[in-house]
Amino acid sequence: MIKRAKITDRIRRYAAIIKLIQENNNLLYTYDSPIQLHREEQKEIINLLDGDIYNKYKTRSIRVYILLRLDSVISDIILNPI
Repeated sequence: MIKRAKITDRIRRYAAIIKLIQENNNLLYTYDSPIQLHREEQKEIINLLDGDIYNKYKTRSIRVYILLRLDSVISDIILNPI
């Protein structure tokens, strides 16, 4: 949701995930798993979050979603420090 990925990109990723599930492959612990974000995607998301989300995302629901997710992550870190 944060990346605003195109529908064709999402379909490709979902298809890869479904294929791995059907083949009983490990989705979580491999570097090239379609369920994991690649380095470029991670950097892109960090840059988006570091920017002005109020002007970047005109839809209120997207801004609220981002802020609620960030709040949840911060709360988890505070309650369960590593």
